Amino acid sequence: MLFKLSGLVAVVLALPLFASAAEVSPTVKKIQDRGSLLCSEHNGSYFGFVEVDDKNEWKGLDIDLCRALTTAILGDADKVQIVPLSWAQRFPALQSGDVDIIIKATGWTMGRDTELGLQFSLPYFFGGTQLMAQEAKSCHGHVNCSECSA
Repeated sequence: MLFKLSGLVAVVLALPLFASAAEVSPTVKKIQDRGSLLCSEHNGSYFGFVEVDDKNEWKGLDIDLCRALTTAILGDADKVQIVPLSWAQRFPALQSGDVDIIIKATGWTMGRDTELGLQFSLPYFFGGTQLMAQEAKSCHGHVNCSECSA
């Protein structure tokens, strides 16, 4: 019984050490000091990911992820600031600090990782590339992207 009690006391006394071990990154500290998260988004519509609805409000998967991250850091999804950027502007804006994060269908490449010095998360969306053809262009009832021979 004494062994179990001393083990419990040791765990309770060690808890503050584990709680203080996590350090806040400089980026998170900057976001907390500013009181808002600057989230890069598409400067138009990328349906399903980023859209502006009839009420002029942002919506879509990427917007939901921006709001979730803002809630995790600041405790309030409404503290997100959406920064509309073109595809070409996204990397320079992140590098200069004009935005805190890019949540925008952006694929990882070795060059983006090494040359631009950006850090990528794990993928949050897997998309597949598909081919389509008109039924009239099919070959013997099958979709075919080459010449149809008899």
